[in-house]
Amino acid sequence: DKSVSISGEYIGILSQGTVAMSLAVKPAFGIVDTVRGETRLVRPVQLLMFGTELSSGDSMTAPLIAPSFAEGFAVCPRGWILALDSAATGEAGRGGSCSQCRISQYSVNPLAGAAIGVPS
Repeated sequence: DKSVSISGEYIGILSQGTVAMSLAVKPAFGIVDTVRGETRLVRPVQLLMFGTELSSGDSMTAPLIAPSFAEGFAVCPRGWILALDSAATGEAGRGGSCSQCRISQYSVNPLAGAAIGVPS
């Protein structure tokens, strides 16, 4: 699905039958309304994890994972703003992630400057 990009560690270490992975998911936003504080993804995000257990060669598949995302004015933590990609990433959405405010700068609205999909 081109509307979601994933980055992070892809190799996990098993610890008593459990793998810990660190991933960052950047979804595509279809609506960001800076006035009403509304954010809406292009579609729900689901992650499918699968791979091969190296010692046995067995194929492993985990159930679909549906991560939850903060919404509206709480989409980013304090001191961070929603930074949207400059180009559309499928189905008229734009990828976005939280970006920490630079030194000596602060925004009381994490959606400032990120409006999309809202009539002017």
